[in-house]
Amino acid sequence: MQCYLHMIISARSAQKVIFSTCRRLKIGDGVRVESYKRDRFIEIYLINNDKYKVIENGYSKRELTISGQELKDFLKDILSIEFPRSHVLYLSEIHSII
Repeated sequence: MQCYLHMIISARSAQKVIFSTCRRLKIGDGVRVESYKRDRFIEIYLINNDKYKVIENGYSKRELTISGQELKDFLKDILSIEFPRSHVLYLSEIHSII
């Protein structure tokens, strides 16, 4: 796993920034969103043309697969659950898990 492009983003604009970043991913690549303290994270990988693998490691730990259409609503829900009091988040792009 190689991480590139570390960014600090506002929690208010996080849904839009993460969604647009996910739409530009190549198959096998992903993004990692971490809290400011870096004790919780969400990773989202593109596994084929319209399927994403989501790894949640925070208040709950789970893995699931969602479609591109579900991604936007899922991000809204998961960001409010995992990062309810965060003002800034770390965003990293992850290249080639395959």
